[in-house]
Amino acid sequence: MNKSKLNIILSGSIKSYSQIFFSDSKIFGGILLFVSFFDVYAGMAGLLSVLATNITAMLMRYSEFNIKKGAYGFNSLLVGLGIGLTFTPAPQTLAIVLFASVTTFIITIVLEGFFAKYYLPFLSIPFLIGMWLIILASRDLSALGIS
Repeated sequence: MNKSKLNIILSGSIKSYSQIFFSDSKIFGGILLFVSFFDVYAGMAGLLSVLATNITAMLMRYSEFNIKKGAYGFNSLLVGLGIGLTFTPAPQTLAIVLFASVTTFIITIVLEGFFAKYYLPFLSIPFLIGMWLIILASRDLSALGIS
């Protein structure tokens, strides 16, 4: 990956944090990134989730503008933070975070395409669907412990 694509991924990751509050500020995103690490496991899960989403979006050649803006990463960030707060840290949790972030990204792309036809925002609907899927599936995963 070249330096400009890495810059887009890192910038989009910081702006994903600020997009939660409908902001476009890198400084505010950096502050929120720092604050998310008050709970270390939630912070790590959130950061891993947004990085995985932005790398996936870059590899699938989605809009670099939307990646840099943080539009693809903020729902995955919320799912990652939710998983980090809900489950105990374990290697299985890491796999769940990666799976959930990519799944939430795909849900974001699908809903973006659907709602764009009607000029409607999709906001945090992918976060809700992604988190519900993980919570419903976690009942069958005995290795995951509730935090």
